[in-house]
Amino acid sequence: MAHLRTFFTFLLDKAVLSVNPIPRGYLKLFFKQSDFSTGRKWHLFSKDEISALREELLKEYKGATIANSVSRLALIVDTYLGLRPEELQVLKFEQLVKYEGSYTFKIDDSWSEKEKNPNGSLKDRPKGTYRYCLPIKNIEVIDLIKDFQIKQKKYLDEYGLKNTSGYIFLNLHNYKSISSNNQLSVTQKSLNEKLKAVCKNAGIEKQKDSILALYSLRVYLSSLLGNDNRISNMYACQRMGNTIQVFLSTYVKENRESYKENSQLWNC
Repeated sequence: MAHLRTFFTFLLDKAVLSVNPIPRGYLKLFFKQSDFSTGRKWHLFSKDEISALREELLKEYKGATIANSVSRLALIVDTYLGLRPEELQVLKFEQLVKYEGSYTFKIDDSWSEKEKNPNGSLKDRPKGTYRYCLPIKNIEVIDLIKDFQIKQKKYLDEYGLKNTSGYIFLNLHNYKSISSNNQLSVTQKSLNEKLKAVCKNAGIEKQKDSILALYSLRVYLSSLLGNDNRISNMYACQRMGNTIQVFLSTYVKENRESYKENSQLWNC
């Protein structure tokens, strides 16, 4: 239906049709609300779980080889940024900037897992559009990134290779791609698997009937933003890269701490 609506919209622009036969909001028009499933439920981290996750990631990162530390560093960074997986994959060293008094990333691209190439733009945004991510206030994380840049270069120099893409999370196990014109970043699958493994090591169990994946970090940070009355929804949407409608309806959940507090406060 979505493809048909796009096709007919193209014909509208060419003046072939006067009305798009596929209406906006077609699913709600053609189906009852009870016909819909609840969809995917992402594991919602608690603050204690995020602290335990960061601690375990840092411990494993410091004990890993350069090639094996890439995915762990990516996860450490994402616990502060909550990026879409395809945005995380193409983070570049040069995109680390200081903005409004804090370090953050200024991003303008995303990765296509299918094409094994950058898309050339952010999701659903024109080429050239950029956004600033959430500020990273933990200087230790910034130091890790800068230190990793030095270690990555030294590692590649040993094999006569160069990071021509500028990717922080370059797949250091794939020497063929590094030596080519199309350098590959770590895969979403490997990042998700590493997240599950580290959570297990940290004693974190996912909620019943939920999915534990990179998007869980995005939901966690979005929920923190959405439940903090000091922070405007407009700011949160700009930093996370969503419209207000999508941000509130899809990502913002009541965090586990406030839900428990509300239950304790209730008395009737």
